[in-house]
Amino acid sequence: VAVIAALAQSGNVSVACRAAGISRASFYEWQESDPDFKKAANAAKEEATELLEAEALRRARNGVEEPVFYQGKKCGAIRRYSDTLLI
Repeated sequence: VAVIAALAQSGNVSVACRAAGISRASFYEWQESDPDFKKAANAAKEEATELLEAEALRRARNGVEEPVFYQGKKCGAIRRYSDTLLI
């Protein structure tokens, strides 16, 4: 189901429903009435959470390269790490 795939990528029911062209009400109705759909939705939410955790760890460990400018011109880059993300 398209909404499940979109949910696995976004982790957000509203975003997933828009991508799949369905209403949030339909999503929640299906979730309440269809145990297989509910199981798939929960698995998709877990997958999205794992993607977010992996990205947070990547940014914390590897940092993010940010450009450095001098007098309006790019002259290099620095790598910023996030202790907050690592926590």
